[in-house]
Amino acid sequence: CLSCLSPPPLVPAMDLRLSTLLVILCLASVVQWASAGCSGKINNHGFWKGTPRLLKTVKNGKLFEAGEGDDTMKVLHVWGTPYEMGYAHGKLVKEEIQDMIPAFLKHVEDEVEDLIHGKASWLPKEIVEFIAKHGLGGALDLTALVTKEFTSPYWFDEFKGLADASGLDYKDVLRMHMLPELIKAGCSMYTAFGAATDDGGVYQLRALDWDVEGPLQKYPQVVVYHPNDDNGHPFANVGWAGWVAAITGMSSTQMAISEKYGGSPPFGGHDSRVGIPFNFLLRDIIQFDETLDDAISRMANAHRTCSIYVGVGDAKLGYGRVFQYSAAVLNIWSDKTQPDTHDHPRLDNIAYEGVNEDCFSERLRNNSGKINAEVTMRDITALTATGNLHLAVYDLNKQLMYVANAAAPGETGESQAYARQFVQFDLKTLFAEQPPATSAQGGWCTTPGGSNRSDDRDEEDDEDCFDPFPLKKK
Repeated sequence: CLSCLSPPPLVPAMDLRLSTLLVILCLASVVQWASAGCSGKINNHGFWKGTPRLLKTVKNGKLFEAGEGDDTMKVLHVWGTPYEMGYAHGKLVKEEIQDMIPAFLKHVEDEVEDLIHGKASWLPKEIVEFIAKHGLGGALDLTALVTKEFTSPYWFDEFKGLADASGLDYKDVLRMHMLPELIKAGCSMYTAFGAATDDGGVYQLRALDWDVEGPLQKYPQVVVYHPNDDNGHPFANVGWAGWVAAITGMSSTQMAISEKYGGSPPFGGHDSRVGIPFNFLLRDIIQFDETLDDAISRMANAHRTCSIYVGVGDAKLGYGRVFQYSAAVLNIWSDKTQPDTHDHPRLDNIAYEGVNEDCFSERLRNNSGKINAEVTMRDITALTATGNLHLAVYDLNKQLMYVANAAAPGETGESQAYARQFVQFDLKTLFAEQPPATSAQGGWCTTPGGSNRSDDRDEEDDEDCFDPFPLKKK
């Protein structure tokens, strides 16, 4: 976490306070690292590959359920403008959003408060008073302020639509999406291709290792976006109720993303808080970019913030790359140029980064030549014990995605996602899903940010164009 703590050049009076608060937030996060050695065991649960069941239809949206037993998850389809897609999302899982977002913000805030009162007595009095007065919300609001300039208006449209439909405070929706900039997690990724895979295709892993004591695993979902023609192409975003940004997902252009916390010291010597939130940029890759080269150009030209590793695979090119991404540098690693150490040996046709790398690299090496989704689920992630909160395996050539989630409270079976049954998603079929008959467009309203949204909404949301950034009272 310390790698992302360079204070922003804006609001200088708050630099020290923000930096100190970010240290506390990072210390407070409960990162679930896999133990040394191959501590896991084979996962023989396989995967569910049935047809998702339709539960609900609203204007511009459909809600399905996929999986079986305690390994089910929601699948949302949303169509239209950013506001319309956000509104449909909010309508389809309104109750879940009303529960999940406030509960998650409270969960993180409780961790911070416990640390302050129990382990942070060495902090200067003024810093303790600042945290007590402004709390987690103050840090998130400041993060939103210093990233606003680099955030496309469509984000605020979608946040507003989700808030309007769910009845949740817009500020809470915005704050939820600032959290990844403050709290980092240990994760694992690979992109394997050519001779390393069983069919010569491109496979990619995204395993998320983070706090499994919060509410996230109660509301897992995949949102399949069908944006208007002028706003990108269809893509699938793996997350939780109310989650709009992307840290796990795959696009209709046969590309996918992975992400991992970069550690400390920061890549290139420094990071920044001023720029585009990385989880916003990752979604832009799967929503707008047609090729890996487009993604490289996007990352190279962005105002980057924190040190993370990014994985991007592209079946059209037949390979993927891993990136060292920070405010200072963007280093591109192929299988031939990635680090070559005892715990991280170079492997032909595999670019990777992960937790528990001695085990992770061993499993990749031992399975080279036969890597596919089943081998990854049964052997690689299970034995490495990586992907405790959620994980996805992408078969980019066939446009199949396999997802597992941690058990929610009261659910049976193993608690870690990597030890549970996976759900197979045929994304080619999901991307071709037709909109509901009620998706006729209404009038238009131009927001202050310049993007358009429909005025055809419920009576309780009958309002003028909104302020996309209501953090300060007028």
